[in-house]
Amino acid sequence: TTVRMAADVLHASREQFPAGLARSTELLVDELDRFESLLGDLLEISRLDAGVEELTAEQVDIRVLARRAHDSVRAISTTANSPVVLDLPDEELTAELDSRRVERILRNLLANAIDHGEGQPVELTMRG
Repeated sequence: TTVRMAADVLHASREQFPAGLARSTELLVDELDRFESLLGDLLEISRLDAGVEELTAEQVDIRVLARRAHDSVRAISTTANSPVVLDLPDEELTAELDSRRVERILRNLLANAIDHGEGQPVELTMRG
């Protein structure tokens, strides 16, 4: 889209900007990525509601999903000065689920906690 192209041009030229503005271009790209992901989620929900798409369940170590979700909110966590702490068991924690969708749920929960947590730490704890 036009917005994505403009953001990418600004981001590619960020070395030419003052530090604060350069950081703003990084945040713009991060937030645009997040918006595109949210839009994709909404389209997928619409397809599920229409019966066009189905869930795909598989055995997954959900600690891996938690780490991926944590990685994907790292930028907004840093910006909000709201650290995310993972408290995961050492042993594998498996479940049969749709990993892509559960990872998305975890990512959204973490992002919402960061957005509404007023700078407080966010903790994700998993137990077997």
